[in-house]
Amino acid sequence: MKLFTTLATTLVFTLPTLACLRVHGGITHDPLPGLSGIYGVEAIDNGLVVCSVGMGSRIDQDGHYSLGCLPGYVYAFKKDGSFAWYANPVNAFSFTQNAQSNTYCCHGACLDKGAKIDCTDYNWDETHFC
Repeated sequence: MKLFTTLATTLVFTLPTLACLRVHGGITHDPLPGLSGIYGVEAIDNGLVVCSVGMGSRIDQDGHYSLGCLPGYVYAFKKDGSFAWYANPVNAFSFTQNAQSNTYCCHGACLDKGAKIDCTDYNWDETHFC
């Protein structure tokens, strides 16, 4: 009986750390000043939006994007979306994100033989710990 109680208690306390996490969004890198940024980025923990670009964002001390989050939550990621850090009130994780990139002409003579400037978008939509 003690073993069952111990296992049940352990399971109850570990469930929040095993909740399903969905992260999605994108980054635009534009070489012209002020035109780069993030869009549509969210962290959804067990069905609840806990971090969102709509809650704010900033560049942290290490040069990563860091989203505004509910108290006790953190979601930050590299500027190319390839790696992320996430924390909830119970635990913290880091993981590789499978960000897809797309480079395209965004300024200049894109269809002519003149000077052109390329931009790159990074997008991801994935789940972890489900």
